[in-house]
Amino acid sequence: MLWCFTECKISVTIIRWIVMKSCTMNAVFFFGIAVFCRVFGTQTENENLALNKEASQSSTYEIGEASKAVDGMKNNNDYHAGSCSHTDHQYNAWWKVDLDQMYLITRIDITNREDCCGERLKGAVVRVGKEMTITHNRMCGAALTLNQVYPNPVTVDCGGWTGRFVSVQLEGYNTSLTLCEVEVYGHKDTENPSISCPADVNKTANVETPSVAVHWPLPNATDNSGDVSISGSNHPGSNFTVGTTVVSYEASDPSGNNASCSFIVRVKGTVLIKFIYKSDLRD
Repeated sequence: MLWCFTECKISVTIIRWIVMKSCTMNAVFFFGIAVFCRVFGTQTENENLALNKEASQSSTYEIGEASKAVDGMKNNNDYHAGSCSHTDHQYNAWWKVDLDQMYLITRIDITNREDCCGERLKGAVVRVGKEMTITHNRMCGAALTLNQVYPNPVTVDCGGWTGRFVSVQLEGYNTSLTLCEVEVYGHKDTENPSISCPADVNKTANVETPSVAVHWPLPNATDNSGDVSISGSNHPGSNFTVGTTVVSYEASDPSGNNASCSFIVRVKGTVLIKFIYKSDLRD
C-alpha cells in the first residue's frame, strides 16, 4: 500500500495527500507514481458553483432527471446519451439548483439541446435568490428570446446578485424544459454592508412627565448584493426618559455580513416653577 504525505503546502494552495486505496479523487503523478489528492484553494470566478449540487424540477420525463443538468457533461447533441434534464410537457415547467450557501452570482451559462427542440428554451426566465420558492427571487435580465437560445452556451448576466438558489422556468409556456448543463459562476460575498446613522439628538422633558417621544431619520444602508436589512435597538417615535441613551443599528446582508452604527439621544429634565401670589395664601 502506498502512503502519501498527510499534508504539504505548495505556494498558497494546500494539497492533502490521501491513501490511494481509500480515495476516489482524481489522480496526479508524483515522481512518476500515480497518487490521489484533493486540492484546497481559494474559490475563483472560474469555479462552476452548480457542479454536482442538488437539483430539482417540476417533473421528470424518461431519463431526464434534474441532476443531469449539473453533472458536468454537455452531450447536447444527443439527449438519449443521458446527460440532459427533461421535464414533462406542462405549463410553467421549472428547474432549480441549490448551491448550499449564498454567493454573489455574476453569470450563468446554459447549454441548450441541439439535436432537436432547442427553440423550447425561448421565454425561459432565470432567477437567483435566497428563497426556495423560485418566483420570490429576482430575475436575471429578461426572458430569453429565440435569438438568444443559440449558439451554446446561453450566457445570462446576473449582475452580482446574491443567491443560493438558481432556477430556470418557462413562465407562461406550456411545453417541456430541457437543460443539458447549467453552470453558475460567482464568488462568496465577504464584503460588509455600509451604514450611517443620524446625528445625536437632544430633547427636553418636564420632570413631572420625565419622558418624551423622540424622532429621527432612519439610517442609510447599502450593500454590494443590493439586498440589505436594518434592525435597531430603538425606533423613531420611541419614548425616552431623562438621561443619555445609545441607539444602535445593524445592517445585514443575505450572506451574513454585517455592519453597525450608533448615535446618542440626550433628554434633559426641566423643573416647572409655580409662583404663588399672596392673595392665594391663607392666614
